[in-house]
Amino acid sequence: MSVKCLDELLVSMFLDDELAPGERKRVETHLETCIHCRELVGQRETENIHIKEMFKTPPTPDLVPAVMKRLRTPGPLNYRRLLATAASILLAVFLFILLFLMAPTNPGAGEKQVILCSAQVDGQEVQSHIYESTRPDIRFIWLEKEK
Repeated sequence: MSVKCLDELLVSMFLDDELAPGERKRVETHLETCIHCRELVGQRETENIHIKEMFKTPPTPDLVPAVMKRLRTPGPLNYRRLLATAASILLAVFLFILLFLMAPTNPGAGEKQVILCSAQVDGQEVQSHIYESTRPDIRFIWLEKEK
């Protein structure tokens, strides 16, 4: 009859003395014969010792006030991220309008290239373009910096 090895939860409960007496005896019996589980229990015991040692060192007296001050102080706005998000939303709206609302009714209308919008990003002029063909497998969308 093969005995199932211990899982992490059972090892943790064993080390924290949270097992019922019968279950604890079963684990101890298994540890007598299973090298792998003994090593696992040894590793977790070492980790527990290191964790307890870390909590013996008290935090510096100014830690809590410093953390609370940082939580109350609003951080600087990230204007690049805000600008990029706004540009992405505008691009999505223009693409929706161009592709779905202004789609040509004549399927043989040919190929076209359209500049969707221009915007200033980090002091540089950026344009979004779309190239579309009557063939459904050809469609390009790209951004281009003006020089």
